[in-house]
Formats: sequence, structure tokens, C-alpha cells
Amino acid sequence: MNGLAFWSYGHLAGVHPSDPGYSFTVFNLQGKLSMVALLLAPFACAPLGAGRWLWLGLPLLAEIFFMKPWAYDASRIGSHWVAPLSAAAAIAAAFGLRRWPKLERAMIACALVVMLLIFNDTVLLPGRWPYIVDWSAYAQAARIRDGGQSALLPRTQEGVWAVAAANPGVQLKLNLDPKAVGCPAYNTDARAFFAALAGHMPAKLCGGVAVRAR
Repeated sequence: MNGLAFWSYGHLAGVHPSDPGYSFTVFNLQGKLSMVALLLAPFACAPLGAGRWLWLGLPLLAEIFFMKPWAYDASRIGSHWVAPLSAAAAIAAAFGLRRWPKLERAMIACALVVMLLIFNDTVLLPGRWPYIVDWSAYAQAARIRDGGQSALLPRTQEGVWAVAAANPGVQLKLNLDPKAVGCPAYNTDARAFFAALAGHMPAKLCGGVAVRAR
């Protein structure tokens, strides 16, 4: 009923939610499989011990597997798309331990290995630094929000749209430009990060990461 009411309101109002499209084609299969591995690895595969109850998580998994390309890879561990799956994996691990109690000690070791050494969005790994706040981009978004003018922003500027969305005339393109160049996933430039803290902003930022000319 909630889903039907949500869809009906959007249809009658002529608006579309900011969500990706879906298809039976699996894009970035390697990323999706890596997501599954990283959901199981911290728990030493204990969630598999939940048996047939794992079928309850299939809709959550299908949502990400059949998602079309988005502004960022939704299958990255740490993204809000994967948060329900992370919670489900933790619950399944608790049930799995009842079946395989000897995995308890292995879970601690596996969690430390994943946290410190393996690609993971949820922790600040060695060599990875916080993003640099792009104050000029924020000021631009605030001007769009407060200016009262209409604007159609590309999908790559979803962050600008999130700030300016209080202006009903600001819209976000539904589809990602196939020629769009993505920003680096992480900030690994310590010099740029500390320089920004001192007030010396990089010449160019992309998604909070300094981009140096080559």
C-alpha cells in the first residue's frame, strides 16, 4: 500500500524520485560479486549458516544487482544502498554462529583483515584521507537554491542538487551521461588535504579529491 501510494502521488504530481533505473542486464558484475564477498568476509562466511532464511535478503540483493549505472557505484560497501544488506549480513551471522559456533574466533580475525587491508568504504584505511570540502561548489549550490531560477543539473552534480533541491525549479537529469568522467573514489593526496586545512585550496577538485594536471 505504501509503494502504491508513493507511486500514485508522484504520477499525479508529475514528479520522479531521484532513484536509478533497473534492467535485467547486470552492469559491473565484478563490483557486485566483490560486494557479496565483502559482506561475507568480515563474518568468516557465518551468514551462510542461516540457511534458507537467506532468501529473505534476496530482494535487497536483486535491487543492487539489476540497478542501472548511477552517479556512483551503489554496490560499494559503505554506500547507503548496501546498508540494509550489511545489517542483514550481521543478523544472519548471529544465526549462523548458532549452527557453526567454532567460527566465533575466526570472525574477529576476518573483521580486522577486512577493515585494515581490503578495499572498504566504511573505514579510513592507511593512505586514505578525508575529502576536501569544495566551498566554491557549495556556494554555487546555495546561489542556485536561493536564486529562484530553474536549472537542470547533470547527474554528476547530484551533490549540488542535494543542496539546491529546496528550490522546486532545480531538477536533476534522470540518466547519467555515458561520456561523463567519474571522480576518484578516495582522496589519497595527503599534501592537498593538509594544504586545504591551511586555506590553500587545490586548483581543481572532483568529488572532494584534488585533481592535478598531467
